[in-house]
Amino acid sequence: LRGIRETSVFYGFCAKHDKALFSPIEDTEFVCSPEQLFIFAYRAVAKETYLKRKQAEGIPAPEDIKKIRGIIEKVEFSPEAILFQAASLQGAEEIERLKARLDARLLNGDYRRLVTTVFEFASPPPISASFVYMPDFNFEGEYLQDFEDFGSDLSHLMVSLFPAATGGFLLLSHEDTANAAPSRLIESLKRQDDISSSVTWFIACQTENFAI
Repeated sequence: LRGIRETSVFYGFCAKHDKALFSPIEDTEFVCSPEQLFIFAYRAVAKETYLKRKQAEGIPAPEDIKKIRGIIEKVEFSPEAILFQAASLQGAEEIERLKARLDARLLNGDYRRLVTTVFEFASPPPISASFVYMPDFNFEGEYLQDFEDFGSDLSHLMVSLFPAATGGFLLLSHEDTANAAPSRLIESLKRQDDISSSVTWFIACQTENFAI
């Protein structure tokens, strides 16, 4: 068991800049202001940017595998491993471009370029989460965007679920220039009979960064 201030910590910024950046959502009551909605999304993107680059850099080269395993003969990646490596690098580069765009909007105070759908819950949710991902399927199983098209950037959805004084909130944010995938996923969620159960399933399937 951990307190929320320990569980939700992301050591991506020094204490000074972490305090300055996230004060609007950590030291102020949540009122759905454009700045607060932006900062929640920005925090998810900052954390994922760090993790994606580390994931891409953590894939060992064939020569490294030879040294680690003491293999004499030539080591070659399978086509599947090569595709995974390419996808990891592509994912890291895409989210770094997303963060660069959000950096510029943060510096300019241009918070309204982010589109956010807010779900409010009457009681505190049993799960808290913060993550960003590229929607692949909606709740009806429909494919949302082409992950094999390396010539085009995929669109991201920033997700935050957290308790508040009045109950809880789920924030689903995307850029106003995003393709149709994020909005189609959101509309699919709205159509579900049991939104709370659907959100729980969605978070458990799409991220490891959640606390129960």
